[in-house]
Amino acid sequence: MKLTGVEELGILDDSYMFWTPKELVAAQPHRPAERFAGLINEKLAKSERKEIFIYVHGFRVIFENPLLIATELWHFLGYDGVFIAYAWPSTPRGLAYVSDIETAAYSSNTLRILLEYLAAETDAERINIVGYSAGTRVVIDTLFQLALEHHGQNKAAIQEALRIGKVILVGSDYDLNLFGLHLESGLLNVPEKLTIYMSETDSALRASRFIFRRQRLGQMWNNRNMKPLVADYLRNTEDLIVIDVTDEV
Repeated sequence: MKLTGVEELGILDDSYMFWTPKELVAAQPHRPAERFAGLINEKLAKSERKEIFIYVHGFRVIFENPLLIATELWHFLGYDGVFIAYAWPSTPRGLAYVSDIETAAYSSNTLRILLEYLAAETDAERINIVGYSAGTRVVIDTLFQLALEHHGQNKAAIQEALRIGKVILVGSDYDLNLFGLHLESGLLNVPEKLTIYMSETDSALRASRFIFRRQRLGQMWNNRNMKPLVADYLRNTEDLIVIDVTDEV
C-alpha cells in the first residue's frame, strides 16, 4: 500500500489557542469541523457498525505510517464503521525518543479535544481506540484528563457524554505505578473496557525500563508473578482486561 494524496479540511476550531497565528484562523472557524463530522456521519449511515475506531501510533514514525496501519486494521473490519489515524508528530529518529515522550504528553491534549468533538458532533454510538507503544502514553494521558474533567460523575454519565467504548493498549511504554495512580483517580470510568496486552519478551520495553529504571505497563510481571493485592484487583475489576501474549509473539 501507499499514500496517494491528502486533502486538508482545516483546523479543528476547539484546538485554537491564544498563541495560534491569526493567519491560520479560518474566516468560518467551525466550518472544517462541520465538514469532517459530515464525512464521518455519511460513512456511519452506510455502515452496520455505527462506531469510530482510532489508531494512535508509536514513536519514530513518519506521517504515512499510522495511515497505512489504520487502513490495514480497517480492512480486517470489512471497511465498516469509520477508522481514524491519529498522527501525532513523532520524530523518525531513534535519538528523538526522549523528545517524543514530551510530544506525546502535548498530543494527549489534542486527542482529548478530538474525542470530545467526535462525541458531540458525530452519530457514532461508540468511539474505540487502539494505542501502540509510545502512543499508549497519548491514550492513557488523554483518558486521565477526561477522568479529571468528569470527576464526581459515575461511569454511566461519563459513557453517555463521551461514548468511549473499547480501548486497547499494545506494547505500552508507560510507567506501571503511574498507571496505577490514574486507576485510583477514576480512569476506568471513561472507557467501556480497557484491555492491555503484555509480554515478557518485548525488547523495546526492556530498553525503556533500562532508561527509566521502572516497570513498563506493557511488560508482564517477572515469571508472571504478581502481588496478591494486584491479582485480587484484576479478578474483581471487569472493566480492565490483561492479556499475556509472551508465548504468542
